[in-house]
Amino acid sequence: MNDSPRPESPLGRYLHRSLFKLLSILPRQLRIFIQRLSFDLLFKASKDPWGYQDSEYEAKKRESLLNSIPSDFELLLEIGSADGHNLMAIEAEHPDTRLVGIDISSEAVQRA
Repeated sequence: MNDSPRPESPLGRYLHRSLFKLLSILPRQLRIFIQRLSFDLLFKASKDPWGYQDSEYEAKKRESLLNSIPSDFELLLEIGSADGHNLMAIEAEHPDTRLVGIDISSEAVQRA
C-alpha cells in the first residue's frame, strides 16, 4: 500500500503548481534551500513519497526506460534519482553498467 501524500485531487494539483510557481520567483539560494528541505521532509515522512512502488504509471515509465537502454551501455547518469527505484531496476537488467544517481534530497540519496 502506498503511504504517499501526492496531489491527486484537482485542489491538490492546483496547490502543488501554485507552490512551485511561488518558488520560481524566489532568489536562487533560498529556492534551493526550500526545495532541498521539502524533499528531505517528504522522504523522512514517507517510505515512498512519490508512489514509485505501487504506481502503474511509474511501472510503465520504468519499463519504457529499461527498454530504451542499449545492452552495451557503460555508464548511466540519472538526475533526480530519488531513492534509487529506477537505478535498482536498471542494475537488475544491466549489471555491468556503471550507475550514478544524483538528487537534491540527501535523505533520498542515503536511502539509495
